[in-house]
Amino acid sequence: MTRFVPLFIVSGFLLELASIIAMGRQIGVLLTILLVIAGFFIGTAVIRSAGLGLAEAMKRPAIDSSFATREAAAGFLYLASGLLFIIPGFVSDAVALLLLVTPLRRWLAARLVKSIGGRMKVHTARWPPRGGTAGPVIEGKAIEIEAEIEDHRELSLAAAGRA
Repeated sequence: MTRFVPLFIVSGFLLELASIIAMGRQIGVLLTILLVIAGFFIGTAVIRSAGLGLAEAMKRPAIDSSFATREAAAGFLYLASGLLFIIPGFVSDAVALLLLVTPLRRWLAARLVKSIGGRMKVHTARWPPRGGTAGPVIEGKAIEIEAEIEDHRELSLAAAGRA
């Protein structure tokens, strides 16, 4: 599967280039360039908005872990739409526009979480481990040391002033 990634990237690049050329023939070169530049600015605005939305989602407590995972996947897809807008070309812009549709993005996020969740194994640590024993007990003493910490910047400035 990974050996086809370069082929996928090159074919995507050629498809985007062909879409720019075809659009340039239809509406003109200047308008095509303006649309590509507009796509870049729309993409940066979407990415900025996605970042703020993800920050707000992190502040809110999640109802349950599956809800939080779906919301994170939807936020990832929203961010991906911004990145697709930045890529010059009209095929990626069309996919980005589809990802901006909220019901479609949520449906894709649920599918993404379901497909990834089936392949991931979640390991939770237990203490004490199963079997009832926590391992050997090591006895020891703790000594608390109180001291002032010198500011090394002041010392280095003083040493530099003397030199």
